[in-house]
Amino acid sequence: MQKSVSVVTGAVTSVGTSSGWPTDCVWCATFPNIGAGEVLITATRSSTGDFIVEPWVAESWTINLNDPDNMYIDWKIREGIQFHQGWGELTAEDVVYTYNTGITPEAVHDTLPRPDIGRLELLSKYEVRMHLNSFSVSTMLSGVSDLGEGVPIMSSKVQADQGTEWMRQNIILSGPFEVPEWTQQKGIYLEARSDGEHWKGMPHIEFFDMIEVPEASSRRAFLESNQAQMAEVPIKDWASLIEQGMSRSQEGASNARGLLFQGNYWETEHPRTGDTLERMIDDSKPWISKMDDMAGREMARDVRVATSQCVDREAILDTILGAQGRVAYVQYIHPRHRPLREGGRRHPLEHSIRLRSLQGAA
Repeated sequence: MQKSVSVVTGAVTSVGTSSGWPTDCVWCATFPNIGAGEVLITATRSSTGDFIVEPWVAESWTINLNDPDNMYIDWKIREGIQFHQGWGELTAEDVVYTYNTGITPEAVHDTLPRPDIGRLELLSKYEVRMHLNSFSVSTMLSGVSDLGEGVPIMSSKVQADQGTEWMRQNIILSGPFEVPEWTQQKGIYLEARSDGEHWKGMPHIEFFDMIEVPEASSRRAFLESNQAQMAEVPIKDWASLIEQGMSRSQEGASNARGLLFQGNYWETEHPRTGDTLERMIDDSKPWISKMDDMAGREMARDVRVATSQCVDREAILDTILGAQGRVAYVQYIHPRHRPLREGGRRHPLEHSIRLRSLQGAA
């Protein structure tokens, strides 16, 4: 039997701010990523590298898109999931509370409100209907899963019993880790659930400290001195750290950087309401044109194409990314669509990396 590691430390650029209240949970997507919160479904990769969604808090779902005016997803919530610190079972009521509180106009959230997700309706103790304003692949992969910025389910009972201010300061979720402390510009401090129970099993470590270390050189020093077993380090440091016996994390996130030519507003009506859209189109910019000016459209397109062709992408990769990235010609469409490992949850890292010290690994 392998002995568990009691404490693991990670050095990151920023830990942001926390809140346990869905309306102002500006870093809510961090909760599922660190094992504290749980979302409706999880996004994984198939053996072919395609994204697939699998059950998590929701054990099953049915999508109804037959009537454009009444589209919805019915979710069957898994029974027996318990919130931290004895706050009871997670039910459909908590799912409704989390989303409906997160999509209010005053919400300040890193995921909600979304244009595709409308209000949620309670059907039974373990069933909920999510009304949709629209539907796309991002609804399942980003809106309700942990692929992008997942929404962790929070307790409606905490809100009712303790109120908003208490909920902001005290994070009650349902994951294998609790969050006894999250302090801006200091760190996120996790510990395995105090009740010793989680429906998917308990973690192999007792504590995880994610400390904020803004300076890249300091994060590297933390890693090399084994003060941290994981760290976010610049791409320029990858090669030398790997030569020292360190390795890339098996999970992470990739991103692409692009040159966006903004200002070509060609829609004249709102796609849902039909209202007339008033646009300020500044066609004095060479890459912008009015919709009804065919010659101007062609000229503006030529400017955009020529500018794109002038960008030396390979030189950028060599100079800034140490030849570790890949050329991306289209924003948001990743040039490398294959799994990092069988069943991996994240894209391979391209612009940042987390390395772990082999001597500190479990």
